[in-house]
Amino acid sequence: MISIVLVTYNQIEYTKLCIESIRKYTCTIPYEIIVVDNNSQDNTIQWLSNQSDIRLIVNKENLGFPVASNQGANEALGD
Repeated sequence: MISIVLVTYNQIEYTKLCIESIRKYTCTIPYEIIVVDNNSQDNTIQWLSNQSDIRLIVNKENLGFPVASNQGANEALGD
């Protein structure tokens, strides 16, 4: 299994496009999607919360990309 870790901060449209692309083109290998959100203020968190195939980590403040990436990596079950 492959773990795909995404870090989000607002930009819901780009997040949707990214996840839709993963779903479309990663169908031959087992994968998990882990999203770490850095306290988005748009509808990113709400949309991600409604996706059954995403493991979501929500930070109460923007911890920055490196910290959020490590949070996701620490939760990863795949290679």
